[in-house]
Amino acid sequence: MRKEPHSSDHLDANRYTVWSEGYIANGERDRAKSHGVVTAESFEEACDIIFTPLTIKHPGYYKKDPLCWWGCLLFDNEVDARRKFG
Repeated sequence: MRKEPHSSDHLDANRYTVWSEGYIANGERDRAKSHGVVTAESFEEACDIIFTPLTIKHPGYYKKDPLCWWGCLLFDNEVDARRKFG
């Protein structure tokens, strides 16, 4: 993950856009997607805000080391999220 957020995606010091990378697996494919913009103290906290409530319905889908949702790495910018699978 990049240390410096991409300027167009990191809105200000405390607002983060959270992206997941795309994937190709088991004959299925999906592109990178934005999961929202939140105010947080860190990118990890931004991911917690977005994904922790979803773990009630989907336990185990959100991982913190490395940060990922359903096996797809999480990023603070679209450029890095689209790097592997578009």
